Amino acid sequence: MSRSARNFVTNPRTRHVAIAMIVAALVAMLTLMRPLDITLWSLQSKLFWHEPSGEIVIITDETGASSKSVTSSNRLIVEALEQLDSAGATRIAIDTPLRNSGVPDLDTKLNDALVRLGNRVILAAPVDQGIEETALRAPNADRFANSAPLVSSDLLTDFLGFVWQIEPEYASSAG
Repeated sequence: MSRSARNFVTNPRTRHVAIAMIVAALVAMLTLMRPLDITLWSLQSKLFWHEPSGEIVIITDETGASSKSVTSSNRLIVEALEQLDSAGATRIAIDTPLRNSGVPDLDTKLNDALVRLGNRVILAAPVDQGIEETALRAPNADRFANSAPLVSSDLLTDFLGFVWQIEPEYASSAG
């Protein structure tokens, strides 16, 4: 090796630049490989099917905000809470905004069910999922928001819709 080449290799600045370039290349490679890693994990998780445990039940409600749909939604939620309570559910999460239905008896019954179940019921706090108007979610009506603990589900998802590195933040019902 010639003298100038040897000086170039033994120069501390050159070594630092080479180390920085190697580290940058490794970070870039890991960043580019992450979607492949997540896709492989997703495929692996779907390879083996097993019977559901019944420990987690998801109930969704995608009805609109009309008074008729709010009334039927609140009625269904009251029935579901009563059935889950009698089945011995230890934790019930409601990830839909609870709104006043305009039927005072029904709203009172829903509020009473929430109060009776206490900390066993968790309400989701409204979250802005993006800049689209359709992603904005209505908040829980004040009457119901103070009846159960609130939890925020403002979690960033990757391109497949999975959430990684969950760090939940809980808020008391008082705010």
